[in-house]
Amino acid sequence: MTALAWVFAAVTVAAQIAYPLATSAGRRDLTVATVLSFAAASVIHAACTRGAGWAASMVLVTAGGGLAAETAGVHTGLLFGRYVYTDALGPGVAGVPVVIPPAWTMMAYPAFTLGRYAARRLP
Repeated sequence: MTALAWVFAAVTVAAQIAYPLATSAGRRDLTVATVLSFAAASVIHAACTRGAGWAASMVLVTAGGGLAAETAGVHTGLLFGRYVYTDALGPGVAGVPVVIPPAWTMMAYPAFTLGRYAARRLP
């Protein structure tokens, strides 16, 4: 099953390589593909190494927490200051493009994993 995580990781890399060669419309599609493939690789890796329940909880915390933080941000300016999203990243929920919560997952899991790895190697 971890081989599937590597497939999604390879798709992520391929989309990033193609990004500078794409038109602006193609770049949006590649951005979405990158986020979804990286998030899929993260969730699959988490499920394989920590269990399906842990992975599901991680998605709930990272994507759900990310959506909550972003919603608070776009409506109140809390956490990140005042900002808005355009429709450039596609449809949204509560003013937040639907691709943003999986972006939180795609970055939170590798950061967590790297942090744990580094912490175990501290003197």
